[in-house]
Amino acid sequence: MLGFSNKRQPIGPVWRTLRFRLAVWNALAVILTALVTLIGLRQGVSWALVRELDQVLLDDARDVGQMISATPADGVTQLQGNLNRMAESHEHRGWYVKLLDADAKELWATKNARPQFPRPNIERDRTPITFEGYRIVQYQVDAKIAEVSYIRVGATLDRIDEDMARIDRWVLLAAGAVLLVAPLCGYWLASRAAETIGEIITTASRLRPSHLEERLSIRGSGDELDQLAETINSLLDRIAAYLNIKRDFLANAAHELRTPLAAIRSSVEVALNGERSPEEYEELMVDVIEECGALEALVNQLLLLSETEAELPAAKFEQVDLNELALKAVDMFSGVAEARGVKLRAGRVDYAAVNGNRGHLRQVLNNLLDNAVKYTPVGGDVKVEVIVDAPVVRLRVADTGAGISAEEQRHIFQRFFRAESARTRSPGVGGTGLGLSICQSVVHNHGGEIDCQSVIDRGTTFTVSLPLAEVSPALGKSFEGTGMTRLASWLIAALATAATASGACAQTPAPSHPNSVLIYADDLGYGDVSCHGGAIPTPNIDELARQGLNFTDAHASAPTCTPSRFALLTGQYAFRQQGTGILPGDANLIIKPGTPTLPSLLQQAGYQTGVVGKWHLGLGAGKVNWNEPIKPSPADVGFDEHFIIAATGDRVPCVYVADGRVVDADPADPIEVSYAERIDAAPSGKERPDLLKQRWSHGHDQSIVNGISRIGWMTGGEKARWIDEEMADVLAAQGVKFIDEHRDEPFFLFFATQDIHVPRVPHSRFAGKSGHGLRGDAIMQLDWTVGQVLEALKKNDLEQKTLVIFTSDNGPVLDDGYHDQANELLGKHDPNGPWRAGKYSAFEGGTCVPFIVRWPEQVAANQETGALFGQVDLAASLAALAGVEIPAGACQDSRDELDALLGKDETGRPHLVHEGRGPQALRTAHWKFIAPGPTRDSLNPGPLTPIDKNGALYNLQSDRDESTNLIDDYPEQAAAMRKKLRAIATTPDRE
Repeated sequence: MLGFSNKRQPIGPVWRTLRFRLAVWNALAVILTALVTLIGLRQGVSWALVRELDQVLLDDARDVGQMISATPADGVTQLQGNLNRMAESHEHRGWYVKLLDADAKELWATKNARPQFPRPNIERDRTPITFEGYRIVQYQVDAKIAEVSYIRVGATLDRIDEDMARIDRWVLLAAGAVLLVAPLCGYWLASRAAETIGEIITTASRLRPSHLEERLSIRGSGDELDQLAETINSLLDRIAAYLNIKRDFLANAAHELRTPLAAIRSSVEVALNGERSPEEYEELMVDVIEECGALEALVNQLLLLSETEAELPAAKFEQVDLNELALKAVDMFSGVAEARGVKLRAGRVDYAAVNGNRGHLRQVLNNLLDNAVKYTPVGGDVKVEVIVDAPVVRLRVADTGAGISAEEQRHIFQRFFRAESARTRSPGVGGTGLGLSICQSVVHNHGGEIDCQSVIDRGTTFTVSLPLAEVSPALGKSFEGTGMTRLASWLIAALATAATASGACAQTPAPSHPNSVLIYADDLGYGDVSCHGGAIPTPNIDELARQGLNFTDAHASAPTCTPSRFALLTGQYAFRQQGTGILPGDANLIIKPGTPTLPSLLQQAGYQTGVVGKWHLGLGAGKVNWNEPIKPSPADVGFDEHFIIAATGDRVPCVYVADGRVVDADPADPIEVSYAERIDAAPSGKERPDLLKQRWSHGHDQSIVNGISRIGWMTGGEKARWIDEEMADVLAAQGVKFIDEHRDEPFFLFFATQDIHVPRVPHSRFAGKSGHGLRGDAIMQLDWTVGQVLEALKKNDLEQKTLVIFTSDNGPVLDDGYHDQANELLGKHDPNGPWRAGKYSAFEGGTCVPFIVRWPEQVAANQETGALFGQVDLAASLAALAGVEIPAGACQDSRDELDALLGKDETGRPHLVHEGRGPQALRTAHWKFIAPGPTRDSLNPGPLTPIDKNGALYNLQSDRDESTNLIDDYPEQAAAMRKKLRAIATTPDRE
């Protein structure tokens, strides 16, 4: 029983109560704040009055100077008389004037002048000082008369002192009022807090184990008192739930114990009543033994559950080899599986060590395998896998049994819960209902997670994720002598390889499955191509549009490169994973190896996959050693081949990486890269701009490579460094090579150009050709590169059976770090077309990019579509085209929009999220909602445009340039889109 009592402790003296202490502290806080405010106001008024007097004296000094300048040589006496009269009639008491020579010696003064005071510095500008109740300024005249060079003017502070005396009286009155009111305010505030606490005490006194419905009232103010009340209510909910679980547990345990006990009693009673043959007695005893076994199993399970929930201290853990545990479990259950006509096998089994309790982990495996074999019908399969996915290892037990419904999956780990679907479909099998509860308890005690994925009539997969441990030398040595274990591992690996190879052969796509070439430009705006009205000729891109389908409302997933590429390849919005912003050049791979990706899905359909060009998704794990094979790499996320630049053209390292190695790396000249600190003494772009052939405008002032300063520091690798002017040729040649080598098999080429990202350094054959500066020349070079890829398809007779997609990773930018005259020579060219802003922006210009699809066999030529399409949908759409099923939980934001992609659906997505630097935005067919936050509003660096706390709402059907915010005119539309955006933030968006 929980200890509940309705006795309230007596309250002590009033000064010990919380109400009294809060009242005192609140009163003191109010008094202190008021006094500081009043004193500050008094000092401010005093300062303002003195400044006002200084200005009056300075103006007087200037007037005297003008009088001196206008006085003829014989008018000095008249001037002196005028000054004396001014002194007598001036509004400020004690006003006087002194005339000084160049050495500040007194030449003449009004009759009331004070003769003695420190001599101020003689400066051209006045220097007000206060001395013996006088405020004094000094002024230098422009023209000398009778040796007069300086004018000194002063007046008493009597008038200011009188004003301040009046103010002081008001301050004292206000302070007195505060002293009276503050305790009352403090008492009121304290009473409000004490009222809630009193309610807590009253509610707690009424609680009983059988009477837990009492709850605290929520005032709705959202303050700490409401939070305290909500927390206590939540605690009461959990206590009530715990007691319900406890009651259910005891009831279920009693029921489970009663069943075998009743069977035992029945058998014994039958044996005692009447004569039985020896055979009948033997049969009764067998029944008793079986029921005793069931009873013993239940008790053991209860004891094990109690033990696992005791949270064994980590200090008592040992290092456990999970793959050995898995192989032994498969051996142990193989006989049971064979007897039931179930095929039990080990799939991929990586070597993996975890820290834990060996017996408990073995029990997890045994429970999962026992269920899998038990509920899999004759002829079904059960597979065990151990897959390293650093920093965790995943243990999977998958079966092809009856499956578990979605509703039952929510309760599957509860004690004594048995999935009805499994029981009804598998007659004759049963259990205690504690096995999965034990599994969950053990896994959580080891700092891991357990998950269930199941489909009715297709099977169930349980996945246990545990933290990897560093392999101890002792553990490593222990396996050197286990020849059988190593032999088993080798055999499993060989069988897995054979199975994979046979599966790949069996899944080779039908001839109707096209090759796919995705050409991905960098920083290319919607209006940068001439088929969209651009002033720079792009004949190859224009021809592609004439031969295919041109999208007017297709979007990158973010207004910057890394998150767009992440979303495109993974089918998942980048905001769902930390660390997916714009990456430095030495960042680690942000796509976890083994994650289902667009290329890995196509690999399942037999495609040869390759990536050429800009990567910018990270490489390696930990500190990257550029002089050794780099792993993980694109090969670990679905690409059979890669020839890439690690990040961007303006970031080090400035080298190509092919299939995990730096091209032309020289061991005698090792490469080192750092973004944290400078690593050599070579001159930087900031220090030696005279060494640069293209100067930086902001941020690109570190290591100099090929006459261009970059972001980051790099040493070594002189032979491996790229030449910017040749990069387009190098990448185009690699793309053509990939097409040539795989012309006779289905392939997917992700061709990600470096153009038109900065630094814009086109080949000499394009330099100056556009008439719009280096940015325009880079656009022409990009168009040439597109032409090279298309020509390779034509040369290999692959045009008809190749799906070509041309698009960009985000909108345009002009000044992005270098002085390349992108603004000065822009002319009438409009990079973002009809859209507002560009790269880095939440407005349409940030993500609405060129998107052209050509596939002569399926896509009608010279068509245009307004379907809303997102690059995040390419993973699901191309997988559907290849006939590949996406695994559960993968590509969670990617929708199958194949009909829209091929021009068969004019609507496209119902909604789409844009995310990146600044606020997120939600698009529908005609509406756009931008969440609160600052965002860029131009194609150049500058002040950000704030989106206020309510967000912004635009109707793009009538307001393409997003000039009229309708947030106040359509509050219901805004509220619905705001709610949808928040929902997508926590829920996958595929459905």
